[in-house]
Amino acid sequence: MKTKLLSLVLLFTSTAWATNNSAEIIKGTKVTNQDWIAHTVVALVSSNAQGEALCTASLVAVDLAVTAAHCVTNETNTPSTLTLVFSTDLHKANSSLIRNIDRVEIPSEWNPVHSPQKNTSDIAVIHFSGGLPSGYAPSDLLPFDRSLSTGESVVLAGYGISNARADSGAGLLRKTQVSVLNPNYSPTEVEFDQTQGGGACHGDSGGPAYLLINGHPYLFGITSRGGGNCDQDVIYTKISAYQEWLTRAVKIIRK
Repeated sequence: MKTKLLSLVLLFTSTAWATNNSAEIIKGTKVTNQDWIAHTVVALVSSNAQGEALCTASLVAVDLAVTAAHCVTNETNTPSTLTLVFSTDLHKANSSLIRNIDRVEIPSEWNPVHSPQKNTSDIAVIHFSGGLPSGYAPSDLLPFDRSLSTGESVVLAGYGISNARADSGAGLLRKTQVSVLNPNYSPTEVEFDQTQGGGACHGDSGGPAYLLINGHPYLFGITSRGGGNCDQDVIYTKISAYQEWLTRAVKIIRK
């Protein structure tokens, strides 16, 4: 299956977010403020002279989040301003819910102009200033020695479109469940099955995949790429595959 990076172009006016060419979790459930996902998943907005793009990120510390490398880089190396938005509904976000991203680390192997292939190193760590808004907290990472199994159910979340064919619905945080299609798609990636009608799409890039163990969510994956209509498979970067890089990146980013 031909895959492509998942992204979303936005228009931003005042304190409201108006979307164009949008995309979100397909056939997902809107995340309420009482949901645990609402307190650890945030929107990532990249702004430059060409416009604005929407991705998703997950908190892993009080000043750090993880996302996809393609959400913080571009093929033309155009300088961009990166911000995080702490709200389940971007249309209602105000300035008090926005945090500036001041440092980014990506693996040296990542190349924003590559053709979709395996082992792309599509992962990034971002540092933000201003602290966490009330109620937000980092995700717990899945123990790095815990492997996934084919058919296992996982939870995905993101701000992307809810209808790939109509390009509509972006800007709301949604969640859905899918199953593991191939836990060893590559040494650094896992493949999920989206043929049952739900899954990640444009705008969900960089968003989380969680495994629930005894009801507790553990973050283990980052949305990377999938098919154009978001109804086949989707590829996620495995955080555990970048354990050593992640440790080094955190030390560098906090210097």
